[in-house]
Amino acid sequence: MRDEFHDLQPQLLSMTFRPRNYTASDIFSGSDMNLYYDVHHTLSHKWPDWFAVVEVP
Repeated sequence: MRDEFHDLQPQLLSMTFRPRNYTASDIFSGSDMNLYYDVHHTLSHKWPDWFAVVEVP
């Protein structure tokens, strides 16, 4: 359930998520967006509150 901190928590995670082996330009983080993981089943998706991906330009 959304509360007053729902928008602040992903921002804090994005600011502090810094794996040692990656530069900031190699990290992507996002929040509250659909992630489609099966190109053959477009209804197969997740909507995480926050996520990060490394090794991306």
